[in-house]
Amino acid sequence: MSDDDTIGSMEPVARDSRRNTADEVRANRVIEDHAIRGSREDDLSDEDRLEIFRNSFMQAALPTLPKIPGWHVCWVSLTNERDTVPLRRSLGYQPITPEDVVGWRGGNITTLNSGELSGWVNHNEMVAMKIRQELYERFMQEVHHNAPAAEDQKLIYQAERHAEESRRLGGELITGDGLDEIKSTASVRRGKFS
Repeated sequence: MSDDDTIGSMEPVARDSRRNTADEVRANRVIEDHAIRGSREDDLSDEDRLEIFRNSFMQAALPTLPKIPGWHVCWVSLTNERDTVPLRRSLGYQPITPEDVVGWRGGNITTLNSGELSGWVNHNEMVAMKIRQELYERFMQEVHHNAPAAEDQKLIYQAERHAEESRRLGGELITGDGLDEIKSTASVRRGKFS
């Protein structure tokens, strides 16, 4: 799964980045303060413990990648059998390297040290990738506009064909408001993105 792409089965992971970042900073501050004080775990206040508890669930969330001008950035799984790194590479995605995100402190981030992904920014079983913003927008246009518009047209055609067949046989097919709504949506899509 990627961080915020939506290509086919690549559904975005929705989360409030600002909250995650603020929570991560607070949790790190609590842990750092604890380490600086050199105190034992039993010296933590209840408020410190509550902050650590709140943020212990953040471990499953991916850090928000910094924006790279002209690029769309995302996390790509190394374990997903359908949305693979080679597929993403063939679509134009490129690895994000430490040079792309100099100064970024995104949590428990490492770079892969060996193999074909050596030098890539990663987090657990995810690698950071980027794609030109213009190409990404074209993909999103296809997934969120062109494909649904084509499905609308198929539904309209089928409904009209069935209605005509019913009339030919002496019957009547009542399509209701749903078909009118699909036709209206389809005409808006045609007008908006022609």
